[in-house]
Amino acid sequence: MDSTTTPPAYPTPPTGPTPPASGFPQPAHPSELLRPPGHAPGHPVPIDPVVARRAPRDLRRFWRIGLAVLLPLGPLFVAVAFALRPFTGAEEPAVIIERILASPRTDLLLWLGFLAPGLLLLATVAAGHLARRGAPVLATIATTINALAFGLMSGAVASGDLITVAGGRAGVDPATILTITDAIENSPITSTALGIWVPGHILGMVLLAVALRRARVLPLWAAVVLGISQPIHFVAFVVLQNQYVDAVAGWGFTAVGFTAVAVALLRTRDDDWDLPPSSR
Repeated sequence: MDSTTTPPAYPTPPTGPTPPASGFPQPAHPSELLRPPGHAPGHPVPIDPVVARRAPRDLRRFWRIGLAVLLPLGPLFVAVAFALRPFTGAEEPAVIIERILASPRTDLLLWLGFLAPGLLLLATVAAGHLARRGAPVLATIATTINALAFGLMSGAVASGDLITVAGGRAGVDPATILTITDAIENSPITSTALGIWVPGHILGMVLLAVALRRARVLPLWAAVVLGISQPIHFVAFVVLQNQYVDAVAGWGFTAVGFTAVAVALLRTRDDDWDLPPSSR
């Protein structure tokens, strides 16, 4: 018998994938989870364009800065227009028409009157939006009243000067211009606009100031300045008939109050101002 001992033979390990040791299925590789059904292994998985779509840009900061710049412009334009007005409310209508047509500042005043109503509407809505979380009911009431009032401002007070200037430059005599402007002022549409505009912009501004203070948007001094501005405008325009008091303490105070609102808006966090953009 040969003295050389043959070593025992051991089984050769398999060359393929190692089967699960415990009988439980092994978790799939992440690439397998992303592979669409029926897609052959070893080939690149196509990218879903919906998944890969870029997230929408967040423009909340742009909105806040833009509105903050525009907020004081509406009342500031009206204040400048009152300060530069070439006539007083106590003068006769024929004299007022003559002064408007002769003034070198007429075109500037027309542009200020053209831009102011829209800017005031935007400013009051933006301020109400800023106050809505701290004083939701009062901010809603104030914004509704202001939106109605300043939305009708052009029809109530801003059309007469344009008609006067356009008619005068077209060669229409002052008596005819006066007849047309009187007919417009006495029309039911203008009367309705005035009936909403006059009490609306005064009451709405007072309520807006209270809402901004209650929501802790404005300090007390700024809320007081904004709240008394339009009552002062009414007294200066109707009772005193003093355009300079109106320019400084009426619409000028409104511009100061909205400047304070603009500063508060710039200090507001984006998440406190509005919801983030949605990817839908």
